[in-house]
Amino acid sequence: MKILIINPNSDVKTTEMLRKKSSRLCAPDVEADCTQLMTAPELISSYEDCACTAAEMIELVKKSENDYDGFIIACYSDPNTEVIKEITDKPVIGIAEAAMRFAAVASDNFAFVSTNSKSAARKKALARKYYCSDELAEVIIPDTPARESLEKAVKDARDNGIGHVILGCANYSLYDASIESDTGSVIYDGLACAIGYIESMVRYNIYKKSVKGVIV
Repeated sequence: MKILIINPNSDVKTTEMLRKKSSRLCAPDVEADCTQLMTAPELISSYEDCACTAAEMIELVKKSENDYDGFIIACYSDPNTEVIKEITDKPVIGIAEAAMRFAAVASDNFAFVSTNSKSAARKKALARKYYCSDELAEVIIPDTPARESLEKAVKDARDNGIGHVILGCANYSLYDASIESDTGSVIYDGLACAIGYIESMVRYNIYKKSVKGVIV
């Protein structure tokens, strides 16, 4: 099984972080490639930035479709997931959708740690889109992107009765394991959730083909 993880910005450091982390997350029989867009902004911080990535992302998926079994959009704005799902029959998911769906199944309330007020508004819109708005109890904006501020945000959520948290920036995933250990909260890493989702969908499609026409 091969998965393509698309970093929809042009930041090479983020792509390298995704590559290293995905190599530890994938099942032994799964290979994940990571790439970034060359003409995209360095960061995705607005709906305009999302729109700017569309053309290159569409071209990339069309060229790569026969080489991969599924695609992950590795940005918590989930840019262009609808159009990517439209142009391929392969499983596609953004890391925000994956994390929210996992969190909503596991708990009746969860918090999203976001980067700024505009990003927070996009997270709330995505929760409505994915029918997770009832479970999304709070969107928290930390004082800084430093680990200490993220941990404080998680502790604040826990003090408010919210023990399940999504760290809503791809680069925050550097801290998810240590913050979970230090706070006791359940931290959802969108990349891990997305890889699990794509692996499961591909295996399920293989299963469906194997039992086609068979009464089980």
